[in-house]
Amino acid sequence: MLERIKITNFRRFRELEVPRTTRINVITGSNNAGKTSLLEAIFLLSSGGNPIGVNIGRDLRGLAEDTQKPAAVREILWKPMFSALDTGTPIEIAAHHTDSGSISVKIALEEAAKTWRKEDAFADPYLVCTFFRDNGQIATSVYRLTDVGIEFMSGQAEIPFTAKILLPYLDTTGSEAAGLLGALRQRKQGDLVLEALRVIEPRLRSIEDNSVSGAPMIWGDIGLSELVPLPVMGGGIVRIASLALAMATVAGGVLLVDEIENGVHHSVLSNVWRVIDDTSRKLGIQVFATTHSYECLQAAASAIEDDDLSIHRLEVNEDESRCVTLDRSQIDGIIEYGMEVR
Repeated sequence: MLERIKITNFRRFRELEVPRTTRINVITGSNNAGKTSLLEAIFLLSSGGNPIGVNIGRDLRGLAEDTQKPAAVREILWKPMFSALDTGTPIEIAAHHTDSGSISVKIALEEAAKTWRKEDAFADPYLVCTFFRDNGQIATSVYRLTDVGIEFMSGQAEIPFTAKILLPYLDTTGSEAAGLLGALRQRKQGDLVLEALRVIEPRLRSIEDNSVSGAPMIWGDIGLSELVPLPVMGGGIVRIASLALAMATVAGGVLLVDEIENGVHHSVLSNVWRVIDDTSRKLGIQVFATTHSYECLQAAASAIEDDDLSIHRLEVNEDESRCVTLDRSQIDGIIEYGMEVR
């Protein structure tokens, strides 16, 4: 489990420290306070040199595929990672992990090496990601821009902890999700997903990874004469399927959820949080979730009864950011008196 996090020169944060965390962490704050950026920073730290980490900004922010063009990568993906576009100062993301110890990543834009032949010169800088554990370097990944996008030049990966990001617009009922469900059922864990989906659809008897439509997807039995595709049952059940599948596939790791209330009716939010609480306990998962919803905060406070819940409010004042972390007793007082913490 991540116990504390410090971020320097990344996105909105010139410097931000999350002083303490718990098993379930809810992140609040106004628009552009950096909620999604905090999730992104944790994911980058978890990548340990895996090339997927450097592309997470495009995926999180729903940017189009044409951002793979060199100029777009440089101007839209790489430069905005640095606070106030200060590419001369490296990004640093550090944390303490209960199993991996002190871990950090340093991300820098470095000028390409000079060549004696003009035609060999490379105009764009390299993106260099260096990972450390207990102050010792464990991995380095180097990326450059080419005519077809980002090229992973060299490096190795050493994953310090597993993490998965769940995006608010992600549809997890297609072939990838069907494969995940099949793998879970092979391990006799399919009921984790079924029980979660019954929070939204109590009639649900079973779920199947079926390919009768031409491609594998998830279908459900709600007592009709035939199975029904999960998306037909509504956006809420698709969202819960996303959560359940993500949790079941990141056991012992960290689940990062952007806009956790997206697609879920307020009347079932408490039940959703109970599923998250119970599943995270069983599988040893730490959860970081962003929200704009006060009802979502109330639901979390009512569903999670012990000290394993924290609220982290991100506040921005001109160029300064800070994280105000609220523990269980403070959360109960805020909910009781209706104080604003979004």
